[in-house]
Amino acid sequence: MFKLLKFIVIFNCFYVVSQSPDELFRYANKAYNDGQYERAIKYYDSIISIGQHSPELYFNLANSHYKLNSIALSILNYEKALLLNPKNKSILNNLQYSKNMMLDNFSILPQSDIRVFFNRVLNFTSTDGWAFIFIISLWFSVLLLFLFTKSSKPFSKRVLFLNSIFFLIICLATLSNAINKEKFEKNSIHAIVAINSESFRSEPNIRSEVLLTIHEGTKVVIVEEVEDWVKVKLVNGNSGWVLKSNLYPIIFGK
Repeated sequence: MFKLLKFIVIFNCFYVVSQSPDELFRYANKAYNDGQYERAIKYYDSIISIGQHSPELYFNLANSHYKLNSIALSILNYEKALLLNPKNKSILNNLQYSKNMMLDNFSILPQSDIRVFFNRVLNFTSTDGWAFIFIISLWFSVLLLFLFTKSSKPFSKRVLFLNSIFFLIICLATLSNAINKEKFEKNSIHAIVAINSESFRSEPNIRSEVLLTIHEGTKVVIVEEVEDWVKVKLVNGNSGWVLKSNLYPIIFGK
């Protein structure tokens, strides 16, 4: 009997893995539409396990968890979908619905106008987007400089030279943005509180003072790691230590 059960489990696992991502996605969507949310989650997770990532995939996975009242996992996957498609209104709206189920509602730490402007510029596009703009700007700058050396008319030379300098400035600015964006992404690992309540401590040990209690679904920024503990920052600027195992990091992986 045990061998038969083992065979069935192995066969089912092999069957799921052997399906193409598109087939698994169709099966998952059908299961979701039929109200079989746990089954849908298994299919969506199977797609992720083979290295496939898309905003639609994480959005549907988040919707499935939301239907099961799983606050942390729904917020986690909406956040992942948002990383892949930051301006999608459906993702933003559903993320807000999930956040409405949370117990915590921390006020966002005010930022200076300069900082807000800098963040908007930095988040205008992705690191790859800034790198693409850098390459295009550099190409135009070199082309205009080449035309400048070939031109014999003073007015044309002046226009070509000034435009070459203009694109060179854009080139340097986009290079700076690409570097800063990459540093920001590497140093800003966000996570979601995975359990109903978590003690926010002053030091990375169980005997330290509990500063406050944070709850499931709260988003934090990981700033430091010491063995089983991580130091995190809340949106209101408060910092404290929590157990690493009680967080879902917002990262992509199999």
